[in-house]
Amino acid sequence: MSHRASALHLSPFMPEDLGRIVQAGPPILMPGGDVLYPATRFEDGARRVRLARLRPSGDPDNLYDGEMADPALSSDGRRVAFVGHINGEAGVALLDVETRAVRLLTRFAGTARAPQWSPDGSRLLVEVLAPLAEGPQDPHVVTRVRYDLDGLGYLGSRTWSVYVIDVATGFATAVGTPDWHHFYPAWAPDGRRIALITTRRPDWDIEWVWDLYTVNLDSNEWRLLTPSDGVARMPVWSKDGRRIAFFHNHTPTTSSTYDYHLMVVSAEGSDAPRCLSHAYDRGSPQGMVPFRAAAPEELPDGRFLWYANVGGRLTVVATDMKGHTTPLVHDVGFPTAGPDGLHGAGLVYLPDRPPEVCRFHLTTGDVTVQSDLNPWLRERRPVRTPQLVTLDTEDGPVENWVWEPEGEGPHPTLLYFHGGPHGAVGPYFQSLIAMPVTHGYAVGVPNFRGSGGYGQAFADLIRDRWGTKEGEDGAALAAHLISAGVASRGHLGVYGGSYGGFMTNWMVTRHPELQQAAVTIATISDLATLSYGIDHWESIRTDVGGPAWAIPDSYREHSPITHVDRVQCPVLILHGGDDRTCPPYEAEMWFVALRWQKKPVTWVEYPGEGHVSLFFSGRLSTLTDLHRRTLDWFDRYLRATTAS
Repeated sequence: MSHRASALHLSPFMPEDLGRIVQAGPPILMPGGDVLYPATRFEDGARRVRLARLRPSGDPDNLYDGEMADPALSSDGRRVAFVGHINGEAGVALLDVETRAVRLLTRFAGTARAPQWSPDGSRLLVEVLAPLAEGPQDPHVVTRVRYDLDGLGYLGSRTWSVYVIDVATGFATAVGTPDWHHFYPAWAPDGRRIALITTRRPDWDIEWVWDLYTVNLDSNEWRLLTPSDGVARMPVWSKDGRRIAFFHNHTPTTSSTYDYHLMVVSAEGSDAPRCLSHAYDRGSPQGMVPFRAAAPEELPDGRFLWYANVGGRLTVVATDMKGHTTPLVHDVGFPTAGPDGLHGAGLVYLPDRPPEVCRFHLTTGDVTVQSDLNPWLRERRPVRTPQLVTLDTEDGPVENWVWEPEGEGPHPTLLYFHGGPHGAVGPYFQSLIAMPVTHGYAVGVPNFRGSGGYGQAFADLIRDRWGTKEGEDGAALAAHLISAGVASRGHLGVYGGSYGGFMTNWMVTRHPELQQAAVTIATISDLATLSYGIDHWESIRTDVGGPAWAIPDSYREHSPITHVDRVQCPVLILHGGDDRTCPPYEAEMWFVALRWQKKPVTWVEYPGEGHVSLFFSGRLSTLTDLHRRTLDWFDRYLRATTAS
């Protein structure tokens, strides 16, 4: 029997299979060369984390199994600090690597995250979000626009603070005042100073200025190192303590629209910060404050190791002090290097399964997969490596990834639009793409004009005109797939989430004849209402040319709700009931406008789910239902042939 025939005989990837997925977290290199990594799985519908020790040969050695977040290894490799629940109590805990004994070190009334060991192992830095002061029936008095945050809900006047924990006693001391947010602390090599990100600006909630400071823990001397010209993130000290490297986006008007570049500054503040990676014109996938991301890491030769988004593909790079950036390893994220500066570990991103723990060589670029977390996926129809299709536009080439199922075409075909808008898709496993492919769909994904990973000028192509060029790129990809025999007219669907939901709505209003079914997830229907209702840690005003009250006609013209009468195909709306990024009323308005016109539409709201949780970190029942409904909708209206 041929491979193709045997593959068709296998079962497709099912929504119920999501409960079997094991997801690797960023690995940690131990002093002897072993690798620690957290692996998250579902058990009885709840997430549990197993911390495993991976030796160069042999099976993983499981050190811990329970609730765990943000594991950090002491420099001697003997202890792991993490955030978790121990015997029903939440806080910062310690795991003895040798004995595997666990004890709760420090309890916090608020929510702790990301412990960091001091160089001598005697103290920990930790970030803590203060508990909510108001009771469940108390009024919410709001004086700043950043009063809530997706995933956490109402923040009120709460702030993140940095604490120093004495490991011997568990006693915690706050650094700074709770009147301001403090993020991303990092130890200096001498253990006497730290770097952190904060602001002291009165209008911090309506601008995007987060500055780098150092704090002398002995004298409480604070030193500002950046000129308040944008967002600084994830600092790290050089090994000699003379410099601090960090990421910065070079603008005070947004937190995620511009690329984050590697910068360096004297720890004493004697020199102005210098951007080292601007000439490389590819950014670090940092996201927005207050969420954490990967920090740079100094190599023995003085270069800084980090990873960039290069056309949707994660690429490990090294940048020297002269501003030269060299790509080293492809399709790897969250890299960490060994003491020789040649070998390292990270997560390798693959087309046929979720990321695996890997080792890599920085000189040769060789990658060796070390884990096998989801062997059961080999019992499912394989997801083949997608083809890269490049199409010309008036602004230059646009890259597209095309996944084809087993068998001869044409196939029922889906256009998938990524989020952002400055995100990008690489040739990697994603359940919302992989699952339809194993059910007989071709899936085309445009990294449309405006996507990240292609340089700032490419990202800026959609400035002031959301939807237009992205929609043209989606329609061009559909036309290409039809002419190539992959797709056929009358059997096309469109879907996507967040900005991809906006683009789904755009396609069914601006290209209504193209698709015969649509699924819009965590959607956007009206740019004006979104601009007022987003949680304001991010904003759309920079991208769309100004605030809604200043350019109302532009907002109206580029909002799908304005042209909702053009919709011709059935629409499924899937939305989190506690989404603070794209508020639920965006889904409600879209549903009501379609229903009043008696157009086929269904709206599904998932209570308690936010924006990110709807796709990635939500309840297993939510993730299963969302995937099931997406498949069923396209099966119903595109009449795909699927396996039972």
